[in-house]
Amino acid sequence: MKGFREPVGEHPAEVYWRRRIVLAVALVVLVLIGKLVWSAVASGVEPESSASSSPEPTVTASAESDAEATPRDDPEAEPETTDEAEAQADEAAIEEVSSEPEPSPEPSETTPVIGACGKDDIAVALGSKASIAAEAVTFDVTVTQTGDEPCLLDAAEGASALLVTSGSTRIWSSADCEATATLAGKEWLLASGKSKTFQVSWPRAWSSEGCGVPSTREPQPGTYWAELTFQGQTPDAIPFVLS
Repeated sequence: MKGFREPVGEHPAEVYWRRRIVLAVALVVLVLIGKLVWSAVASGVEPESSASSSPEPTVTASAESDAEATPRDDPEAEPETTDEAEAQADEAAIEEVSSEPEPSPEPSETTPVIGACGKDDIAVALGSKASIAAEAVTFDVTVTQTGDEPCLLDAAEGASALLVTSGSTRIWSSADCEATATLAGKEWLLASGKSKTFQVSWPRAWSSEGCGVPSTREPQPGTYWAELTFQGQTPDAIPFVLS
């Protein structure tokens, strides 16, 4: 204890106390430096370790949804057919069928349309016996087709009329009353150069225009004239004699 409290040596005690103080200060400084170094090292370990370690990849919601939406390659798994896929397949089939060209229709023979005979397509002639004693007087009408193509000869009401006169006296006309129309409702098909002969009659009576009340007198024997209008043509009037 004497060596610690009172330095022993060849030098004075002051020298040894100074050395002890310097050594103590040096130890304190070393301890402080050690603490500082340790604290610095301790604080830098975690950042370095976290920085040095590779970050693990994080799975985002979009990646998860993509992973779920993308089917895995499984050779043994059968693909599922959805309604949407079936609808797309049907539409593709329809488009494929519609894109195919339709076969052109085979040419068919068309029936030629036959028109009505015009005024310039026919020639009309009126004939009768010179002397007639019967109660009904009959006249022969001959129509010849002079056109190049067949035509339909239509004797519609108003297209034909028979007029009987005696001098300047109008005796009878088939146009006076609808019931006495000469050729109403009759028609014939005439080829080029062909003729059609038919009859028109006079009932040997009087008539009045507008289908009025005719005269009750009987036509007397004598000379009369018959005039025919047919399809716009009026051939020459012919005389005949009532006996």
